[in-house]
Amino acid sequence: MKNRSFLFIVGLSLVVGFQSVYAESMFGRFFPEEGYEVAYLIEPAFGQPEGFSISKNSKGYTLTVKTVSNWKKVNDEADRLSKETVISIKSTQSLSADEQQRIRENNRQAFKNISKMIVSKIRIEEKVVFIGEETARKMMELLKAEAESSEQNTNRLDGNVITIAYPKDGEYCKISF
Repeated sequence: MKNRSFLFIVGLSLVVGFQSVYAESMFGRFFPEEGYEVAYLIEPAFGQPEGFSISKNSKGYTLTVKTVSNWKKVNDEADRLSKETVISIKSTQSLSADEQQRIRENNRQAFKNISKMIVSKIRIEEKVVFIGEETARKMMELLKAEAESSEQNTNRLDGNVITIAYPKDGEYCKISF
């Protein structure tokens, strides 16, 4: 529970400007190569990111589930760094507007650096299982429908970031919400 503070701060920083940078880099770590039929990544504000992809090969469909094996260690380091580099907003109330702005910029850069550190240090484990064609197609349909409907409504304030990617019109369509 002690790491909730950093995750909440990162969650807030994602909502106010780093969502696309963080989500894009985390997605790239989970799914560095294209070739999947659909990929799904959830980055909870108060927990470790997890994802899966569905791919088709000569033997059928596979479901690849991906988790972070060293999340606690990386998150503990991020929590320590945030305590050392981020200045509390409460402590800035008596400062001038210029000083407050300088501190906000410092905090934004600190969040960005900590987010980059998280993405670079995580170790991703994967488990691959074969799934039936009907199951694979149904899952892909549901995820694509969710991505397309969410593209219209991106006003989520729960701090979770979800990214769904799939081939569309000869390119990969990637939607984060």
